[in-house]
Formats: sequence, structure tokens, C-alpha cells
Amino acid sequence: MEAAIDTYRSAVVKAKRQAILTAARVQFLKCGYTHAGMTDIACDADVSTATLYKHFRSKEILFAEIVEQASDHFKFNFPLAVDGASLVDSFCDAARTALKSFQESDVQPLMRIVIGEVPFTPELARETFKRVNFYWYAKTKGALDNRVAQGYLKPHNTDISARFLVGMIKETFVWNGLFLADYVPPTDEDGQKMRTIVELFLHRYSVRSPDEKNVVWLRTPATPGVSASPETHSG
Repeated sequence: MEAAIDTYRSAVVKAKRQAILTAARVQFLKCGYTHAGMTDIACDADVSTATLYKHFRSKEILFAEIVEQASDHFKFNFPLAVDGASLVDSFCDAARTALKSFQESDVQPLMRIVIGEVPFTPELARETFKRVNFYWYAKTKGALDNRVAQGYLKPHNTDISARFLVGMIKETFVWNGLFLADYVPPTDEDGQKMRTIVELFLHRYSVRSPDEKNVVWLRTPATPGVSASPETHSG
């Protein structure tokens, strides 16, 4: 009997917590951080203000949890290159997956909120950017390290190159949307914009032919003694 009561109480607590998070998400996206009221959030969640503060001691902690939830939806993987798929196609697929995940989550509007309120909540803005950007950079760096180890890319500082690649993607598809709520990102139905970004990146970091005139996008890693089937792009 006691176990059943404990289970019920636990379910009620979880339900109230989720109701608070759902209401807070709506309030923050609608009103921004500064103008979102904890009383309004409690009312929308159908809980008392005391219950709200029992779960979240401050509005900053509550907002951080909303960002954490949004970040959990911004997940993507860089698939390993497969037989018959060129390095440029592999990078394009991974970049599109990352961008799609970013655009379909609440990350962008939440980042827009903290950008507008940096003078009032600089630490909140810093933490929000850290959660999102550092994750994107770290995942990209890991993929680049992998490609270097496989022989697809030249050894280099992947901390810098990850920021370079992600930065080009953001510059083309993301940044304006962080400042303009009604911004419509450019279409890329034929994939040419993303492909241009990837080709520029690989032009700098991929393995080159001995004469250094062509970028070599290997279909298989550059294993000593094994001839690869390269794709070349005049450079």
C-alpha cells in the first residue's frame, strides 16, 4: 500500500514539474525572459507559486532548464563515410542534419531572447550560448578528429576548423534569425549553398594530391600501399 502511495506521489510531482516547464516554455517564448512572470507561469501550470518555487528556486534556474530541454532536442551525429559516398557528400549530410535539428528545436528563439537581454542577464546569455554552441563545436570537432585519423583530412587544429565550418553554416543559415523573429532562412532545395560551404572547407583541410593543385576527396582512407579512388576538384 505504501509503495503504491509513493508511486502515486512521485507521478504527481513529475506531472507538476512537467506542467511548470511547459507553461514556462510558452511564457518565455511569448514574453521573453525579463517580462515572463513566475506568477503567470504558476497560473498557467495550475500550481501554486509555492509549488513552483519548490521545483525551481529562481526564474534563472527555470529558464536554464528550458534551454537544457531544447538542447536535448538539438542532437545529431556525423555518420561515418560509407562505400560509394564521397567525403563532400558525407559532410553535407552531417551539416544538413545539424542545421535541421537546430532549426526544429526551440534553441534559436531562446538564443534570440538572451541576445536581446544580454545587458540585463549576461551570465544567462553566456550559459545559453555555452550549452548550444559548445555542443555543436564539440560534435563537429569529434567528427573532424575522426576524419583526420582516417586519413581523409590533413592533421590540423580541429578546434579552429570546427569553428570555421560551423561558423560558415551559421553565417549563411542562422545568424539573421537570431536577431529577426520574422526572418525566413534562405532556401537550399538543391543543396548548393551547403555544398559550397563544405567544398570551401575541404579545399582548405582535405588531403591534397602530391602536386598540391587538386583537393583529393578520398572514397576510402589513405591507407599506405592501397590505391584510393579519389574525386578531384580543381583548386
